[in-house]
Amino acid sequence: MQIPIFFSFDNNYVEPAAVAIFSLLNSAKKNNNYDLYVLHSNIESPKQNILKKIVKSFENAKITFIDTHGFLDKYFYEFNFSNSFAKSKFTPDTLARCFASRFFPNLDKIIYSDVDVIFTDDISELYLKDMQDNYFYGVKNAFMKWDKSELSHISQEEFF
Repeated sequence: MQIPIFFSFDNNYVEPAAVAIFSLLNSAKKNNNYDLYVLHSNIESPKQNILKKIVKSFENAKITFIDTHGFLDKYFYEFNFSNSFAKSKFTPDTLARCFASRFFPNLDKIIYSDVDVIFTDDISELYLKDMQDNYFYGVKNAFMKWDKSELSHISQEEFF
């Protein structure tokens, strides 16, 4: 089975991404194939090569880098992310995940993951989950408190 997974990060997060990708593939079932995609605007070639080398060591995976440079500039500045409280949390690279359907129009389903995670088990069951009429699923972060200032338009009950 082909399982597409994408990440969205910048040059500053290559090391955590290397850990996440290695743990993902090291925990993966060998009979599944993992198509990894990285949305980015500034990951330098030597750092891309580090991630490519990790993925190449697993026979059931491949990695593709998709340059998003400039794609979100309009939205990033139009919606004032560059000057808001969220400046330290949100960059164009972190927001690119919200536009997955534009980057992967031929896929009916894809998994997104942050890179500050460690996978301890295969995620194919997550991919196989029947989403019914839901557009996306999320995982509640056990270490963060609900911050209404960031998602004020969604109640905690609706979000989770």
